[in-house]
Amino acid sequence: MLHYGWEFFILNPLETITEEKTQDKYIEMYNKAYNILLNQLCIPNPNELIEDNYEFTYYIDLCGENNIIKLDENYDYKFLKSVFLEKKIRILKHNTVMYYKKYEIDVLNFYIYHKGLYIILKRSK
Repeated sequence: MLHYGWEFFILNPLETITEEKTQDKYIEMYNKAYNILLNQLCIPNPNELIEDNYEFTYYIDLCGENNIIKLDENYDYKFLKSVFLEKKIRILKHNTVMYYKKYEIDVLNFYIYHKGLYIILKRSK
């Protein structure tokens, strides 16, 4: 109910379940956004792109609309790649290194520069 610019939520005191589900939904969407970002950092079948003795630079744009993690569901809050990278860079880097290690590829560098994420990859010797 909207009253003088204030929105009031009226709970039925006779209902036994009055628990708010917004925090659970936020955590669910947060984890989903994190996994989507992690999947964007991991190239499927990277051996097809990376040749021997050459470095491959994987660039992810963090400007404007490209910074928003697109969730499949209708959720009002927008999760940003740059915020995840700022707050979770160590775990994201670790998970990325472990992913590429399975393909015998080294992550030489993982850094943010001028609103872009750069991941430098090279095949292990």
